[in-house]
Amino acid sequence: MGSAAWASPHQVAAALASPARAADPAALLVGRGDGRRGVLLRYTGPAHLLTLAPTRSGKGVGTVLPNLLLADRPILCVDPKGENARIAARARRRFGPVFVLDPFGAAGQPAAGYDPAAVLDPRSPDLADDAATLADALVFDPPGQVTEAHWNEEAKALIAGLLLHLACRGEPGRKGLPELRRLETSKYLPLHDHWERDGRVRS
Repeated sequence: MGSAAWASPHQVAAALASPARAADPAALLVGRGDGRRGVLLRYTGPAHLLTLAPTRSGKGVGTVLPNLLLADRPILCVDPKGENARIAARARRRFGPVFVLDPFGAAGQPAAGYDPAAVLDPRSPDLADDAATLADALVFDPPGQVTEAHWNEEAKALIAGLLLHLACRGEPGRKGLPELRRLETSKYLPLHDHWERDGRVRS
């Protein structure tokens, strides 16, 4: 037999309604005691929290949005419809920077982006491994592929080489994925000529 059990009202009040928790700006709001006018219940412990309720029963307005608006702590919010970002992004900026990853424009907020190629560090001892890892992520390997694996591996090697070139020799502001694509698809700047112009290859 396990020791888990439903908490009594007294246990809930003792654990979640203390003045110290009410004063903690990072505390998570988890509910309200004794009905609609009861004291707010907040949690500051290390355990995970899970809210289960049917669709349109108030999870967002009762738990998610209040915490986005009030909790002074880092939050990663999965928001497919963009509703939480539209309502809470401006308020959360008083706690720190807010990044809205929104490739489809659902939130109506300025979209942030992340270009992993642009942050490769030419001084890092792991540069080659980082470039190879990124190249591996950019090339799709179909499940069960055997006969065509050679071409995918060669594509990864080419991409990794180009990423290393951009990291070490690319122009400032032109070291990311757009420049990688330009090099891969350019009809007017052969790679050999490009590297020769850069002083890396001698005819």
